[in-house]
Amino acid sequence: MGGEEQTGPQRKAAANQFCLGGIKIPEEEGGWRAEPLDLIILDLVRRRDGAIRDDELLEMLRTMIKDISLPELNRVLMRLELRGKVNVSAQKKGKVITLAKVRET
Repeated sequence: MGGEEQTGPQRKAAANQFCLGGIKIPEEEGGWRAEPLDLIILDLVRRRDGAIRDDELLEMLRTMIKDISLPELNRVLMRLELRGKVNVSAQKKGKVITLAKVRET
């Protein structure tokens, strides 16, 4: 890159790579998200006034992240629930995710 001109395919290949800690990871090989899925989910729940159904959440996530699956969403929701960030309750049709109340000590 020291003064050499890149051709179209080289420029495109360089643009399709992520750089993380000096390691370049091609996008096709499952590159990294710019923001953790946990934070994306928390942000989406907050934007919906603190409550959202799991099918709505999955639909919103699929518009942002094409390759997200229901099992992956469930794993992240379980992590968030164990950390005390959200509450997940079962309903007749699916689940409802709500932000957990902050406990005062």
